[in-house]
Amino acid sequence: VNVTVTNQGNEAAAEIPVQVVLSSDRTGTARNDSVDIQRLQPFESTSVEFVFDVSPIVNYGMVVNVGLITGETDIENNLLIVPFVVNEEG
Repeated sequence: VNVTVTNQGNEAAAEIPVQVVLSSDRTGTARNDSVDIQRLQPFESTSVEFVFDVSPIVNYGMVVNVGLITGETDIENNLLIVPFVVNEEG
């Protein structure tokens, strides 16, 4: 999973926590991983790769949460929830 994080603010951001949680309806369990992005300048983007093992024909839910940083006031775009199914080819 590649996650792109963009600093939409007018000031540089540092130590930006990014967490991805992957859950499946088959096992009822969740796996997660997280990283800290060291620094993003205003309007700069970066991509972070997370690797999870998935099985075909399983319903998954993925939650991407970008944690709060100092001075942040607009947090509505910090959370993304994506349901998906892996096809038979993987």
